[in-house]
Amino acid sequence: MLLTLLLALALGGSPEPMPVKWISPADYPAALMSEGKEGTVDFQLTFNPEGRVTVCAIQKSSGVVLLDVITCRLSTRRARASEGQARVQAFRHSWKLPTA
Repeated sequence: MLLTLLLALALGGSPEPMPVKWISPADYPAALMSEGKEGTVDFQLTFNPEGRVTVCAIQKSSGVVLLDVITCRLSTRRARASEGQARVQAFRHSWKLPTA
């Protein structure tokens, strides 16, 4: 298992767009909406053999600390992977102001 994780880290790869169901427009922080803050965050999730996230690590900040923190908090809580194999995977999420 450790070898799998180390190999995944070494291979890196381009971040994938994050699945829509993990973060929705309703999750956008109201305080940042009023300030017009947006950003794109690249992050890695470490999944255990049961498919749950054990670690979220920011690889490239959105430039807005709160967006980075919320990305990891929500992804850790909501993300799931297929069971059976631990892995590390890179993702990207763009926080865009919701439109009316």
